[in-house]
Amino acid sequence: FSFRILIFKIKVEMKKLTIVIVFLGLIINGVYANNLKIGVQSFQNLDPIVTTGTDDYQVISSIYDTLILFTNGELLPQLAIKWEWLSDKELRVQLRKGVKWHNGKLFSAEDVKYSFDRMKPYKTGYSWFFKAVENTKIINNHEIIFILNNPDAQLPWSLASVVASIVPKLTKSNEIDFKKNAIGTGPFQFQEWKIGEKIILSKNNNYWGKVSEIENVVFKPVADQNARLLSLRSGELDVIRQVSPDSIPQMKKSSKFGVYPSLRHGSMQLAFNFNGGPWNKPDEDPFKDVMIRKAISFALNYEELIALSGGLSPRVYGPVPPTLKGYPKDDRTVERYDFNLELAKGFMAQSSLPNGFSTVLMSPPEYEREAVLVKEHLKAININVELRVLDWGAIIPLARDPKVRGTDFGMFYYGRSSLTPFPPGVLQKNLSTYGWKPNMFFDIGFDRLFGDVKTLPIEDQMPIYAAAHTYAVDRRISAWIYQWATTYGYSSNKISNFESKEVWALFLDMMRINYIQLK
Repeated sequence: FSFRILIFKIKVEMKKLTIVIVFLGLIINGVYANNLKIGVQSFQNLDPIVTTGTDDYQVISSIYDTLILFTNGELLPQLAIKWEWLSDKELRVQLRKGVKWHNGKLFSAEDVKYSFDRMKPYKTGYSWFFKAVENTKIINNHEIIFILNNPDAQLPWSLASVVASIVPKLTKSNEIDFKKNAIGTGPFQFQEWKIGEKIILSKNNNYWGKVSEIENVVFKPVADQNARLLSLRSGELDVIRQVSPDSIPQMKKSSKFGVYPSLRHGSMQLAFNFNGGPWNKPDEDPFKDVMIRKAISFALNYEELIALSGGLSPRVYGPVPPTLKGYPKDDRTVERYDFNLELAKGFMAQSSLPNGFSTVLMSPPEYEREAVLVKEHLKAININVELRVLDWGAIIPLARDPKVRGTDFGMFYYGRSSLTPFPPGVLQKNLSTYGWKPNMFFDIGFDRLFGDVKTLPIEDQMPIYAAAHTYAVDRRISAWIYQWATTYGYSSNKISNFESKEVWALFLDMMRINYIQLK
């Protein structure tokens, strides 16, 4: 009898222990469930006016706020609650009250002034967006006036770009290096950056906007696409940026994972280097011949290239995608070019090099397969291509200054997008002396044009951008292929609203992580 009582007591204690274990498991699982782990490619730095990296921008936009938010085609208040033009050179901005920095200090006009003063002389990153800002004048703690040297009707839209993230004015005793550290007013606080390993953010419980249900966000740099995908499938990551095209069909069929193509306001293109190569003489440089450029544009099989990229991106015919303001309303004004080998051979026959030539094509590793396909396409019109696959770090200095560097590449396969909802970001990189150099005319006339256009009212700017777009297409400054999309993979077992408009309300392809809902 006593033995039976002992067994009964043991069973009772075991049940209690089981309940405790289950309870602890629920707590641990709850803590895990409230974390979000995101796999990206790489990080450069966290200073919004220095970096040009999209992965950096995602972290920056989670830590900092801008004055204005551009979402779903309209401008909305963020740190600014109201803005108005006092004249064509003065924009008055009223600031939100009661906003706190992550260190507990109150946000004020002093921080806004400091954020724009530190951009001068506008030579880092995309700070040139604000070259028209001569000065800022503080009226009181929550009111500031932007004083321009030239009218710039686009300024409110530029203020919504991640480049215009507001950073705090710190005293000398508590200064930080914004490249490696961050103090913002945004929905998440910077905790730690272990170089090459991870960046950790934690929820800002005092955020003036929507407070996230996610406690911690961990960004992990994983350069290889396949490694990122394996980490998603194993549960090591919850979201990955840039899914391998081969994996998209299988991912779409899975009930455990989702795939979302975030369309960027730009395009993938095959750019032509007008200044490089051992030829480098006007009568020997093949890419200065519009017939050769047109031959190439008709020789590419665009359906194959789009399919190879995952098949989720729409075809485009020029630098400005239809999602940007200023795209020609009448599509007939833009010459369409699709795969037509007979036309390609005809243009080649009329060119200065009817028997073909040899050249070099540069491509970053993530677009190597597309570049190999381009190489095969161009064989059909007697253009022999040597493919060089280089990391972005090696490509960027060559692409920015090919003539001085002495590189011999003739073509460059890459993507380009705009950080504002207006075309200058992509048009200037094709027609003027800004940005990448290989596919440009180095035309200072276009520098002046874009400077003058920005002084006009917004509605008067659009026809000029449409005309510049048509000019670029007619002269085939590049062969534009498809609208650039960043394909995200995510765990549908963990995230319930990844594809909602609320999450994807920022310009460029950046998530508003504080709007993500977990299951």
